[in-house]
Amino acid sequence: MEAVAMQSGRRVAAAQAIQFPTWLEFTDANFFWPLIVQILLTLVFNVLSVFYVHWYNQRGNLFHFVHTYIGTTQNMWVKHPAFIVACYILQLLLSIGAVCMFAMRTYTREVSEVGRALEVAMCSFFALHYFTQRLQAGFSPASAWTPCALIDVLTVVPVLLPFVIGLKEAQPHVQWLSLSYLRSYRALTAYQRLERTVGLGEVSELYRRLLMSFLRMVSLVICMGCTVYTLEILGEIPGCEDQFITTNMGDLSFIQITYWMFTTISTVGYGDFSPTTAPSRIFIIFCILGGVAFFGNELDAIIEVRSLIHKHKGRYVPRDRDTMHIVGTGPGVTTFSPTMEAFLNEMLDSESGETAPDVVLLSEEQYDEALIRFVRTELPPKVRRHVHFLVGSAMMPRDLARARLKQCAMAFVIPDTAAPPFVVDGQNILRAIEMKRYRPKLQLRLVLLQPESKLRAMNVGIEQENCFSAFEQKINLLAQSTRVRGFLPLVIGLLQVMTPFHYKEASQQVPDKDREWMPDYLSSLRNTTYGFLVGESLAGLSFQAAACKVYEESTGCALLIAAQHRGSLVLSFNGFLSKGQVVIAIASSREACAAFADTSSDWRVEFLSRREDGAQGIRSASTTSARVMQLSSMKQLGLTRDDNSPPAKTPRKSSRSKTCRSTSSFRPFNRAISENSNFGDYENEEVMDRLERTRVAAEAQELLADPSLVTLVVTGGSVWPQVVAFLRTLRQPFLPGHQPIIVLSAAPPPLSVAEMFESDSKTVFLVGPVLRVHNLLEAGVQQAQTVVVLSGDEPQEAPTGAPSVLMDHNTVLLANTVEQLLGGSSVRHFALYEFATTQAVRLVQHVSSGISHARPTLQTFRSTLPQQLDDVPHREDLSLRHHISRRWQRFIRPFWRIAQVARNICEDLFSNTDLADRDREDGEDGPGADSSLSGNLLLQPRFAAGQAFTLDFFGSALGHVYHFPPTIELMEALTMPARRGQNAFPWQVQCPPEWADRSFGDLLRAWLTGEDAALADAGVVEVIALYRRRGEAADGVESDTWAPAAGYNVTLPPRSTKLKKTDLVTVLAGSTFGRAMARRGLLCGAECSEAAGPWPTMQREEREPSMLSIPESQVCSGRPEGAGAAAEEPGRNGVSVTI
Repeated sequence: MEAVAMQSGRRVAAAQAIQFPTWLEFTDANFFWPLIVQILLTLVFNVLSVFYVHWYNQRGNLFHFVHTYIGTTQNMWVKHPAFIVACYILQLLLSIGAVCMFAMRTYTREVSEVGRALEVAMCSFFALHYFTQRLQAGFSPASAWTPCALIDVLTVVPVLLPFVIGLKEAQPHVQWLSLSYLRSYRALTAYQRLERTVGLGEVSELYRRLLMSFLRMVSLVICMGCTVYTLEILGEIPGCEDQFITTNMGDLSFIQITYWMFTTISTVGYGDFSPTTAPSRIFIIFCILGGVAFFGNELDAIIEVRSLIHKHKGRYVPRDRDTMHIVGTGPGVTTFSPTMEAFLNEMLDSESGETAPDVVLLSEEQYDEALIRFVRTELPPKVRRHVHFLVGSAMMPRDLARARLKQCAMAFVIPDTAAPPFVVDGQNILRAIEMKRYRPKLQLRLVLLQPESKLRAMNVGIEQENCFSAFEQKINLLAQSTRVRGFLPLVIGLLQVMTPFHYKEASQQVPDKDREWMPDYLSSLRNTTYGFLVGESLAGLSFQAAACKVYEESTGCALLIAAQHRGSLVLSFNGFLSKGQVVIAIASSREACAAFADTSSDWRVEFLSRREDGAQGIRSASTTSARVMQLSSMKQLGLTRDDNSPPAKTPRKSSRSKTCRSTSSFRPFNRAISENSNFGDYENEEVMDRLERTRVAAEAQELLADPSLVTLVVTGGSVWPQVVAFLRTLRQPFLPGHQPIIVLSAAPPPLSVAEMFESDSKTVFLVGPVLRVHNLLEAGVQQAQTVVVLSGDEPQEAPTGAPSVLMDHNTVLLANTVEQLLGGSSVRHFALYEFATTQAVRLVQHVSSGISHARPTLQTFRSTLPQQLDDVPHREDLSLRHHISRRWQRFIRPFWRIAQVARNICEDLFSNTDLADRDREDGEDGPGADSSLSGNLLLQPRFAAGQAFTLDFFGSALGHVYHFPPTIELMEALTMPARRGQNAFPWQVQCPPEWADRSFGDLLRAWLTGEDAALADAGVVEVIALYRRRGEAADGVESDTWAPAAGYNVTLPPRSTKLKKTDLVTVLAGSTFGRAMARRGLLCGAECSEAAGPWPTMQREEREPSMLSIPESQVCSGRPEGAGAAAEEPGRNGVSVTI
C-alpha cells in the first residue's frame, strides 16, 4: 500500500511540474493574430472581387482557366479535373495528418523540430488551397467567413505567420496546445467536394451514405471532445470562476445544477467522469444537443437511402471498372412481356464469347411484380445480379446520370405494344432526342411501332441504322413468308443464339412422335450469324470463291452471306474481298470462322467505325429514295384514323371498264355488319341475319382459280398501313410474277387504300365478320395457297389479373376455324398466324393436333333466329324452319342438340377405328397434347414450320444487337431488300429433279460456283436452308394429306444431307435466278409456273361432300353444312361456328 501511494504521489508531482498555457497565452497565440489576418483578407477580397468579376465576364483566359481546371461554387465539374481532384485528396489526407499530430502532442506535450517542419509544409499547402477555393468563389468577401475558411485561418496563421513577418514564436508549453483538431471538419468537406467533382459513381449510394455518416460522426466527436479537453486544460476563465454552495446534495452552483439536469433529462447520465470547469460544462450542453440531433438526422438519412434503393430510386453502381452496361428505357421495360423476356434472355447470354453486360432498366413507373419475379427466380443464378431496376424518366438528365448513360455501351428505347402506337412512338422519339442531347455519341437503338414513326425519327436526326419499325419488320416478315416457307424460323434463328445448355435440354425433351424431324431442326438452330475481319487466306478472292473456300474448309459449318462495302451491309456481295473487310457468315460456332479471321482488332468496332465513315455518303445517296418513301408514307398517314371517327366511305363503281376492276372488286358485305360486330358475335346475329350481303363478283372468282392465291385475314381495325406494306412487298418489281391477294377484314378499308390499288387487278377487298365460315370460304381460304391471319396493332390488354394469352382469343379461334376448314384436304395449304403471346401458339397446336388424323370437327348451323321473308330471295325449296315461330324454335333446339351428341357417341362406339391405337397415336397425354418443348417460341412445332409469329422476336433481336451490331441492317436486308438497295433477294424453289437424292453440299457448291449450266448467268447464288416435309410413312412415301405444322426449316444443314424431291430450297440470289427458276416452274409463289409441284403449285380436288356440305333438309338434324350449301345460296347469311 505504501508503494502504491508513493507512485501516485510521484505522478501528481510530475503533473504539477508540467506547465500548461494560460487563457491569455492561448488566446494570444491562436486567436489574436488570426483575427487580424481575417479582417485584412476581408478588405482585400472586397477590392479583388471587383476586378475578378470584370475579367471573368470578358470570358477570356481567366474564364477558360477557371472552367477548365478550377471550377466554380455552382458548377464544380471541370474539363480537366486532375489539379482540383489532387487538391481535395491532399486536403483530406493532410487534414487527417494534422489531427493525428495533435493527438500525439496531447501525450508528449511538446513540439519536435521534425514535427514543426511537417506542420509548416502542411500549412503551406493549406494556404494554397485556401486561395484556390476563394478563386472558385470569385473572391467573394462572404466566402472568407465560411466555416472552412475560418478553420484554415485559425490553424494556418499561427504556424506560418512567425516565418512570414519574423514574429517571435510562442513558448514551447503553448505551441503543443492548438486548434489543429478542427481540421477533421476540413477533411469531411474535402471528401464532400471530391464526391461532387468526380461523382464516385462506382460506389454504391448506400455505401457512400454510410461513409459520409461515419466521417461526420468522427468529425463531430473529435471537434467536441478536443474542445472539452482544451477547456479543461485551460481551467476556469480568470474572473469568471464558478461559486459553489455546500448542501446535503453536495457543492452546487447554477451552472453545475443546469448541467446535471440537462444530462439527466437527455438520458445521457451524470456519470463519474464529467467536466469540472464552468466553460466545459456549458459547452458540453451544446455538445449533447448537437449529438442527439446529429444521430437522429443521420439515421433518418440512412433509412431514406435504403427506402429509395428499395423503391428503385437509387443509382446504378457497376461491380467493377471493367463491367460494361446497357440502358433500357421506354414504357416497354415496365411490364413483363414476351418481348422483355426474350430481350433479357438474349442480352444476358454469355455463350457468345463475351462477358454478359449489366442491364440497367429505367422506367417512369413502378415495375411489374412479374418482371421482378422473373429476374430473381427464372434467370440463371449467375446473371440475376446483372439486372438493375431504376425508377426515373429518360427526359430528366438527373435520372440519366443515375443510370450512367454517359458510360453505357448501348441504350435501347423499347415500346409497349399494348399501348396506342402513334402515342407511344411520339413519346419514345422524344426520349431518344433527350438521350442523344445528353450524350451526342450515344449508341442508341430506338424501337418504333408504326413505319411512319421511323420517318419522323429520321427527320429529327436519328440514323436509319439505329431505329426500326416493329410493325414494318413484322409485316415484311409475314409477306416474305408467303413466298419463302420457313422464312420466319430462318431469319429469327439467325438473330438468336441457341446455347449448348438449351440445346441439350431441348434434345432431351423431344417427344417420340417428333424424333424424326426435331433433332435436325434443333441442330440447325445452332447455326447463327457471326462477323469477323477478312484474314490473309481470303484477301484478294472474289466473294463467291471466298464463300466456297470457307464452306469447304470448315466442312460445311460456315458460309459467307454478306460483306460490308462502303459502310453498308451487302448480301451476296458481288466483288473482291480485301484484308480487314467485315464479312458476315452463318456458322455453328465462332471457332468455325476463326481460321479465316483477322484477330488483330475487334470486328464490331471496325464495323461501327466504317459505317459511321460511310454514313455521309449513304445519306446523300439515299436522299431521293428517302423523300419518295416519305411522300408515299405521308399518303398512308391518312389511313389511320381515330377509332371513334366514322368509317371511310367505300368507293363506288364508276364503270365496267377493265381499268376500274379494282374498284369493282371492292365488295363490302355491309357497313352495318362491320360496325355491329367485328368478329361475328352471336349477340348481333339477329341484326346480321336481316341484312343482305353482296357476293364476290366475277373478278374474285377468277382469283380463286389461281393456284398461287394469298388470302389475308385482318382481325384488327387500325392495320391498313400494315396491309398496304404487305401488298407492296408482294408487288416488288424484281418478282417475276405477282400473286393474287384477297383481303378479308372486319372493317372497310379507307378510300385511299382502294385508290392506291385501283390499277391492280389481282387485289380484292372483302368486308365482313372474319369468324364467319361463309366469309372465310368466300375469301378463298380453302383454295388459297397461303392464308395469313394478321391480328393488327390495336391496343389489347387482358382483363385485370388474367393471363396475357387472353389477348389472342380472336386469333386462336380464327386459326382453329381455318385449319378445320383445311382438315382432310389433299391440297398443300400454308397458314400463317400472328399472335401476341407464345402461349397462344401452344393452344392452337393443342386444339389442331388431331385434324390430320380424322375428319374435321367443324360443325356449322344455320341461324335459328327468324328471318324476314322480304330479306331472303324466294326459293322453292325454302326450309320449313323459316316459317315456324321463335318460341317453337327455342323449344325444339335442345332436342336437336341431344340428337347430335347421341349421333357422335354412336359413331365413336361403332366406328372401325381402334380407340387404343388412336390413343397411342395421340400420345400418352391424349389427343391434342401439347408437344412443345418449352415456352420458347423457337421450340414450338408450329414456329418450326414458319406458321407462327409473335412480337417477342424483337426482344431477342434487340438483345442480339449488343453481341452482333449489324442485327438491324441484316434483318432489314433480308425482309426489305429493295429498300436497303440489295441486289440479292430471298427465293425459294422446289428441289430440281436432277438434284434429288444428291447431297446438299454438292448443290450449294454447284450453284455458288456456277457449275450448274442452268444458272451460269445468275451471279452469286447461295443456298442457305431447306424446308422439309414431315409425316413420312413407313414405305418412305410422304403423305399427301394436309396437316398443320407439316414442315420445318433447316438452316445450313450438314453438307451430307440427302435432298428429297419434296424439299424446298431457300436461296439468296439476284433477280436473274428468280426469272430462271420461274421459267422452269420451280419458283415458289410465281404465277408463271409451268410444272405443278408438290408444294407451291397445287392441283385442286373436289372436296368430299361429307366433309363440310350437307343438304339443307338435314340442318335441323344437326348435320354440318359448309361450302356446298354456301355456294348454292349466294344470298343467304347467318352462318355461325360451333367448335
